[in-house]
Amino acid sequence: MNKKEFLKELRKRMRDLPSGDVEKYIEYYEEMIDDSMEDGMTEAEAVAAIGPLDEIAEMITQEGNRTPFKHKLYAWQIILIILGFPVWGSLLISLVAIVISVFASVFAVIVSLYAVDLVLAFCGCFSVVRFILLIVQGSSFMYVLLALGVGLLGIGLSILLFFGCYALLKLSIYFIKFLFRACKKPFQRKRGVK
Repeated sequence: MNKKEFLKELRKRMRDLPSGDVEKYIEYYEEMIDDSMEDGMTEAEAVAAIGPLDEIAEMITQEGNRTPFKHKLYAWQIILIILGFPVWGSLLISLVAIVISVFASVFAVIVSLYAVDLVLAFCGCFSVVRFILLIVQGSSFMYVLLALGVGLLGIGLSILLFFGCYALLKLSIYFIKFLFRACKKPFQRKRGVK
């Protein structure tokens, strides 16, 4: 069974639930399948790893028929939350600032490396053009050879640096996705959903 068939059948079995709940469960299982596929599973393996469709549908319908437990905050808990805001609020703001500065620093380094790569490519091309002009002018053999060597060295280094920058950019994007998914998972867990 592929992902589309699985989600279609799951949607059909949840027809008695409110449409908002159905969409939440569909999104949850769709993301679960996508995450498994990103980890290297095939589509069929990812669907099979979730479990039997009958059990999932039964668990969801039982979950939908129960009234969720709602925790009521007492006055003293609200007062503690308000009085503790200077502590936990400043810690939260500091944590967000640290995360943003780390991401900004990583991308600033990558942008700087791409700028260096661009300058190397430009200088290499300029030296090759200079090499041609020196030949036309009939300059000394050493100057001509030096211009050619500097041009080829600049172009070669810019090509190597480009691939290094690309690999670093890819690695940092993968790392950011990993962190984002890791931070997002605790907030997406639903009661009773495997």
